[in-house]
This record gives sequence, C-alpha cells and structure tokens, in this order.
Amino acid sequence: MTLLFRCDSSAAIGTGHVMRDLQLAKRYSGARIVFAVRELEGSINHVIKQAGYELHRLESGDLDEFVKTVKRYDPDLVVIDHYGIDAAFEWALQEQTGAKLLCFDDTYEKHSCDIVLNHNLYARKENYEGLVPRGCELRCGRHYTLLRDEFYAYKDTPAPANEVPKVFIAMGGADSGGVSLEILRVLEGFVCEAVVVTTRANPHLHKLRKYVRHNASVTLHVETAQMAKLMASCDLAVAAAGSTMNELLFLRIPVIAVEAADNQRYMAEYVRLLGMDVLRGFDKKRLRNALAKRIKRR
Repeated sequence: MTLLFRCDSSAAIGTGHVMRDLQLAKRYSGARIVFAVRELEGSINHVIKQAGYELHRLESGDLDEFVKTVKRYDPDLVVIDHYGIDAAFEWALQEQTGAKLLCFDDTYEKHSCDIVLNHNLYARKENYEGLVPRGCELRCGRHYTLLRDEFYAYKDTPAPANEVPKVFIAMGGADSGGVSLEILRVLEGFVCEAVVVTTRANPHLHKLRKYVRHNASVTLHVETAQMAKLMASCDLAVAAAGSTMNELLFLRIPVIAVEAADNQRYMAEYVRLLGMDVLRGFDKKRLRNALAKRIKRR
C-alpha cells in the first residue's frame, strides 16, 4: 500500500499540517509513505526524514506538477492537508489521475474528495451538508483526533504539585508574530514559571534563546519529543487555538486560548463554550486580566 501526503511547512504556514500528517502516517504501519512538499523557508521537512518517510520535493504548488507526482507514485490514497488547495484543484486531480483523496479540513470548506478528516474536538458531521460529494466519508471529532501515544500515557495524571504555578506556552511551531516572547514579558508581572515549546521554524528563536539565558524561571524546548510530559507538568497553558489545543484539552489543562489566525475561529469558539478564556488576537491587557484570575501578581 502507498500513501502520498501533500502538505507544506514554513515560518509563514506553520508546522501543524506536517505534524498531524506524521501522526496519521503512523497509523498505516507497513505502508510506503511519501510526502510531497516544497522546500520553503523555515520548513520542517527534516522532521519528515527523521521519521523515516520518503520526501518528494515539489518546485511549485501547481496542479500539473502534482498530477505528474501522483501518476509517478500511483498511490492507493492521496492525503491533502493544505489550505492552498481547494475543491476545484481536488476535482481536477481526481479527473486526471483517478486517485482516491482524503482531505484534511478545519473550517468547514467545500471539498471534492472521498474522505474528509476534521480531527478537531469541535468538528461535527452535519456542518458538511452541501459541502462534499454524495458518499463522501466524514471523519469528524474526538474519535478521529490525532494524538501521539504519549498523550494517552498522561491522560489521567493528577494535577501537578508545583510550589510556584507553571505556565505552558505554545504559539505554534513557527510563531511568526513572535507572540511567545510577548507572553513571557506579560508573565514577568506574575509569580510563576514558564515552559515554552517551539520549533526551528520559529524566526524569533534566537530572541527566545537570549531571553531564556537571562531568565531562570523560563525553560525553552525546541522540537521536543516530550510534549505530553511538559504539558502535564503545568498548571495552565497560554496557547494558540490550533491543533495543540486538542492536546491540552485532552489532558484537561486549563487554557487561555489565543485566536491567532482565521482558521482557528472554530476551536476558539469551542474553548469559549467550555468556559475558558479566549483572546481574539494577542492583547497584553486582556492576557493580564485572564492570568490574574489564576496566578498571583508580583
């Protein structure tokens, strides 16, 4: 069996698409897995190689090039996880290759495919009425959420017994806006420690490292393999309302969610309905107010 994944990562796009695709790929043990990607600035294509999967580098995002790629590998399933690919692209790809398509979706978009996978906790099948072809299989919600095995090991761990509250910070693998650093500066006014996670795709990584060198209460983890352990050690999280929110909520970590992009609006609303704080975009004053409900000021 062969699966061909189409996704990208970069400082602008972020790293979430690749990371969740890697989790899906692990569920096809024994299959040949190929990732068709572009080599963009700040990509984490090296993580795909480290996972042991094949890389096919694309020169562009054009339909014609990807049609040739699909024909070359003749996959049993093409997995598309890319906001730059729409229903018209998917329809043309199927027409020209006959490929079976599984499309990731986060925002209830129109698709021309065989399977839609919305693995977010908020996802509901009924919201796809009129958006997908008749007979399209809908895989939605918590039963399809892509979590690494480590998260199940930490699911029922007791609340941490930290003498000083510990705050987990995750603003996406790229955090192109440098919000992690701004959050840390707000936390300077509170009695707490901070745990920051990010990747090498973060264009502000050198600034974060410099900040951490001069702040003993902050630890920085770059492309950590201990995400669940780090989350479970914290009393509170300030995080982007993306895929990481699925992990935090699974572990029942109280969160302050930051709606950092349009594609996070449904997760942000879900978190709001759970009674937790949501910031629409980063706002220092609103973050201070939300933190003050939980942590002692200095």
